[in-house]
Amino acid sequence: MVIDTESTYISVLFDRAEESPGQLWMQEVDGDELTYAQSRELACRWADALRQLGVGAGDMVATIMENCLDSQHVWLGAALVRAVEVPLSPLLRGESLVHALNDSRCKVVVVAEPFHQQIEEVSERLKHLERVVVALASETTPASSFDIISREALMGRAKAAKDFELPKPEDIACVLYTSGTTGPSKGTLIPWAQLNANAAATDVTPFGDSEAFYYTGAANHAGARSQPLLMASVGGRFVMRPAFKTQEFWADVDRYGCTFTIMVGAMAHFMMSQPPSPKDCDHALKFVLMAPVLPNIEAFNQRFGVVTCTGYSMTELSGPITNPNWKIDIPSSCGKLRAGWPHYDARLVDEDGRDVPVGTEGELLVRTEAPHTLNAGYLNRPDATAEAWRDGWFHTGDVFKKDEQGNYYFIDRRKDAIRKSGENVSSFEVEMQIAAHEQVAECAAIAVPADNVEDEIKVFLVPADGCRIDPEAIVKFAARTMPRYMVPRYIEVVDELPKTPTLRVQKAELRKRPRTNEWDRVVAGIDIKRVEGS
Repeated sequence: MVIDTESTYISVLFDRAEESPGQLWMQEVDGDELTYAQSRELACRWADALRQLGVGAGDMVATIMENCLDSQHVWLGAALVRAVEVPLSPLLRGESLVHALNDSRCKVVVVAEPFHQQIEEVSERLKHLERVVVALASETTPASSFDIISREALMGRAKAAKDFELPKPEDIACVLYTSGTTGPSKGTLIPWAQLNANAAATDVTPFGDSEAFYYTGAANHAGARSQPLLMASVGGRFVMRPAFKTQEFWADVDRYGCTFTIMVGAMAHFMMSQPPSPKDCDHALKFVLMAPVLPNIEAFNQRFGVVTCTGYSMTELSGPITNPNWKIDIPSSCGKLRAGWPHYDARLVDEDGRDVPVGTEGELLVRTEAPHTLNAGYLNRPDATAEAWRDGWFHTGDVFKKDEQGNYYFIDRRKDAIRKSGENVSSFEVEMQIAAHEQVAECAAIAVPADNVEDEIKVFLVPADGCRIDPEAIVKFAARTMPRYMVPRYIEVVDELPKTPTLRVQKAELRKRPRTNEWDRVVAGIDIKRVEGS
């Protein structure tokens, strides 16, 4: 393990700045870049700038920006003055933005200019916000209801001060807001030690001394906090783009020599849907962390000449389940409980909190022996914290199965499970299998009433680029690859799925939609029992 369990990202970064001050460290795609020494200086300047704004110990500082050097260094600067950053999604608007800013009680926000207007639109409803720092793309400071200052003016008078006390592993590194798919989002308190444990989930055994991580996730996600620590720990580089773009992916990898990246299943699906090329293996990329895993993961690995690993985590956790050795033997499994530090324990329990037998579905509960390596609860939410942390275990709300070999299988979010024909159906499994069809870019499955008898399965499908969804073809594809009770009865084609700022599908919104545009396989006369191969 290369992660120093008694250190923090800031101390690792500062050590690198002493050892290798001129080494290239952090890069924006099509933007600026910093060496390790320059990164330390920028963090210290942001600390001084925030201190000049009156930010101090215990204060919350919100940021609203896409991946950029400032999205990383405002965070570090806040930590140096003993404050805590609250990174918020630029997608937040209206009530969601009001909730996050009021709930976190931030008095200062640093915002990129394109997103400043979203704050102004709800200014009268913000109870705590006093000062706004705007990173400008133009020379004109926008009008504001708050005390406003440009990033350029603020940083122009800030100095790279050195009189700061570095945070400790048990201190809170940041507050990350959860998705809030069924209710208001909650601010998760993330200790620095949790970031250590998260970074340590990656097996760095095969890494060399010149690895470069390509990050396209959101600036307010956990990956934007733990992956820089991992790269600094191995002496690598951190390369970031504001968001994933299929058409730019390989060009970025080649241009910046990126060797390691994270993909969600949909991203990998987009990659596989592109026309094959003789140059598919002609690139620097070697390692891909993927979750969930494509069913045809070996075909992905062979086509692009990479190795993959997977695992399970959530904002509140630190990667307790992984598959080591960069080899996925069972694509449907998240892997096994991590060995070694931070010494996780896990249980699968029924609704009464009793352990379930091997092979039986149950809610995943997690704890560790190492202090502060899981979340420290929810900001200003003692009731929610007590509900999640019961009897010394964190209750994930996710349903799993475990086999005799210790492999864990994600079944569903407990609230999203579907009961059909006397069977418990995983909406996640339905989605993964339907999304494997070439016509489908994204899929979301829910239960809907039918015939006043029991629920049926409905899927919302987003077409792949250049494709037209043929519902009959989708159902026949499903009937050949899935148990009959899992085959959807209803299909609705949509341009996009409603999502939270952290890109989780809002199934509660899908359930509210009128059922006027759905295709019904029963009405269409499709008898899945007669489909060849089913």
